[in-house]
Amino acid sequence: TVTGVQTCALPILKQLYNIEPAPEQINISFTKKEHEGDFTLIVFPFIKASGKSPEKTAEEIGSLVKQNFSFT
Repeated sequence: TVTGVQTCALPILKQLYNIEPAPEQINISFTKKEHEGDFTLIVFPFIKASGKSPEKTAEEIGSLVKQNFSFT
């Protein structure tokens, strides 16, 4: 669920970038059909904190989500 993705993103953002956004600041959208997955985390608000490209930021966050959380 969207709420589940928001909840799991919070500790990951703290761990990776030492930021603690409010849950409503974590924007989730449904993934476009041409891409893999069900949900997409909008990473642009976290680019400054990461100091990396949107692609690299998304890869880092996504990797930890996959390692630490199950959505089945």
